[in-house]
Amino acid sequence: MKLFEFFTPKLKELVEARSEGLPPYVRRTRLEAAEEMIRRGFPGPKDEAWRRSGIWHFKEKEFLSVPPPESLPPADFSGWNADIRIRMYNGLPVEFHGRITDERIHITSFRRAWDSGKRPPQWWRERRELVQNDWPEWAPLAEALSIDGLLISLKEGAHPLRVETLPDASEHTLAPGNMFIRLEPNTSLDLYLRYPRAKDALRLNLGGIKLEEGARLNLFIESRSGHGDMIFDYLTADLAAGARLHIWYLSRGEGYVRMVPRTFLRGEGAEARLRGLPLASRKGYMTHRIEVRHDAPETFSRQYFKGTASGDGRSLFHGRIRVNRGARNTQAYQQTDHILLSSKAKAHAQPFLEIYEDAVSCSHGATTGRLDSEALFYLRQRGLPLAEARRLMLESFAGEILETLADEGIRILWSEAVSRSLSEAVGEKEELFVN
Repeated sequence: MKLFEFFTPKLKELVEARSEGLPPYVRRTRLEAAEEMIRRGFPGPKDEAWRRSGIWHFKEKEFLSVPPPESLPPADFSGWNADIRIRMYNGLPVEFHGRITDERIHITSFRRAWDSGKRPPQWWRERRELVQNDWPEWAPLAEALSIDGLLISLKEGAHPLRVETLPDASEHTLAPGNMFIRLEPNTSLDLYLRYPRAKDALRLNLGGIKLEEGARLNLFIESRSGHGDMIFDYLTADLAAGARLHIWYLSRGEGYVRMVPRTFLRGEGAEARLRGLPLASRKGYMTHRIEVRHDAPETFSRQYFKGTASGDGRSLFHGRIRVNRGARNTQAYQQTDHILLSSKAKAHAQPFLEIYEDAVSCSHGATTGRLDSEALFYLRQRGLPLAEARRLMLESFAGEILETLADEGIRILWSEAVSRSLSEAVGEKEELFVN
């Protein structure tokens, strides 16, 4: 099917065929999502959420709605010291490495956790209420086409856990994925979500996160996209009092990447920090659309993104902070900086503040520029080759995000990846822009 056809009545026919054998409440949810996607239709040029996104270039792109049976290629897990490693292939959990000895930790597929009866289980009701709260963009499409998912649940008293997941896909396939994370009071999880290259595939992931009082989640999301790859990651998080959510993004390559996290700070003292490094090369599109809502007093949020664009690459940042009435003493900050490395590269920043409470401290800022010619001259005077001087300046720029990573192992992995990407960027034939 062509991409735009997933927004027509053909979608409902496909969902009905794929929903055979699923519990009634699951089938009903899938059909409702399909109807919502059909109602919205494919984005048009006047759709504000898709301005400058270039999505229309992919309207006629062909995708397999049902991937062909095939033997799985070897999994490309990182060297991170995870307790559990899980491979998702075309939206299905297909490999599970590691051993769980704590009975308070529950990791399973949606299919195993669904109740065959007519009444949905508690976790499904919580997830549905969370992810269907004002569906963002293409999230209903991920819900409609998904036939399985990954459930991670930590009960109170569970040991801290480290999990790596690998969402992979067949060539030319639209692969929907689903994940729901539920952390009970004072539990802790480090989750490394790592998208490898998948030739001409569209991976459409829908995640829900529910953090109860005092719970902590560190989420590391890395995407490495090649030409023709498309990655859409929709995340909705609900934080109770004292809960902490820290998310780091590393988005690099020449594919089409769109990260859309939404965070609701519901309880007093809840905290959300989102940081990112979008590195767009050649014809890559790196989009990060972030929304943080403060609904309770004494909450804190920080958005900090630093990106580069080379070749014909584009990086788009849309950040929104909303402070609702009653969220007294909120602190919310937002900053995004971009460096353009070629005459054709582009970066767009759209910071927004919506404040409905007086006693708050909020700010936002955005910069877009080029490499500093004086700093570059200083390094050249000390004998550094031009390419090396440029690379060092860019690595210093990205280092402000890398040094905030909460895990030393991931900091090493990402530093090496960023160094490779920036070396490629400064090695392109076109003369780099400098101020």
